[in-house]
Amino acid sequence: MPKNKNTRREFIKVISAAPVGALFLNLSCSGTAAVAGDAGGTEKDAGMDASLDMKKKTDTSKIDVATTDTRSDDTFSNPADSGKEVDAPSQVCEPSGSDVEGPFHEPGAPERTNLVSIGEPGMPLIVTGRVLDENCKPIPGASLDVWHADDNGDYHDTNENFRCRGRMSANGQGSYTFTSVKPGRYPLGNSTRPAHVHFIVSQPGFVPLTTQMYFEGDPFLNPNDPCGAGCNSGDETLIVPFTTDADGTIRATFDIVLKKA
Repeated sequence: MPKNKNTRREFIKVISAAPVGALFLNLSCSGTAAVAGDAGGTEKDAGMDASLDMKKKTDTSKIDVATTDTRSDDTFSNPADSGKEVDAPSQVCEPSGSDVEGPFHEPGAPERTNLVSIGEPGMPLIVTGRVLDENCKPIPGASLDVWHADDNGDYHDTNENFRCRGRMSANGQGSYTFTSVKPGRYPLGNSTRPAHVHFIVSQPGFVPLTTQMYFEGDPFLNPNDPCGAGCNSGDETLIVPFTTDADGTIRATFDIVLKKA
C-alpha cells in the first residue's frame, strides 16, 4: 500500500474509478490473477451450468427411454401384417330343436319345390332357408321331406297326388326354397294346434332331424298348444317371423342346423 499521502489519494481515485468487479484482487499461488468480486458470480454461473448440464442429461435420458425399445418386434407385430394366416373367430349355430313326426307323414312324395297345384285355396307361402352344421357352415345336398295341412287344416294322402307334400335337396350353398300355401290350424282335443309345417332333414354324417316350423305370433303356440309336452311349439329355433306381400303372399325364412353324427 502506498505510504505517501498524495500517492494514497491517487490510488483511491484509481480504485474508485475501477469497475466493481475489480475492487479486490486475488493472486493465486500460481501467480494467476482472479477477480474476487467475479469469483462469486463465476461460482453461481458454474452452478447454473452444472444444473443445465444435469437437465440436459436428464432430458436426454428421457428421450432415450421413450425412443429405445428393448422388447422384440413380435410384441407389437400384427399377424395380418406379417403375412401369417390368422384363424377367423369360430362361429357357433344352435342346433334346431326336434319335434314329433305326427301321424300324417307319407313316404315317397315327389321331388318338387312347388307343393301345391295351381288354384290351391289359401294364402300363398314361400319358405326359404339354409341347412347348416353347428359351425354355421352350409351342408350341400341335404335332403328335405316337407308336408303340412291345407288351408282348412286337412292332410292329404297319396290318392290326391301328395297334395301339400314334396321332397327336395339343398343346393351347393346349403340353401333351399319351396312354395305352397300357409297351413291352416286344426282342432285337437278341446283346443287348436298352431299352424305348422313338418320337416325331415337328413345328410350322411349328420343326425337326421324330424321337426316342425311354426309362425311367430300364433296364439296357440306353447303353452296354449294342446299337443302339450309331445310337441315343441315353444322352441325359439322353430318359430319364424314372416312378411306378407301386397298380393297376400307370405314369406318366411327357416334355417335348419343339424348335429354331426
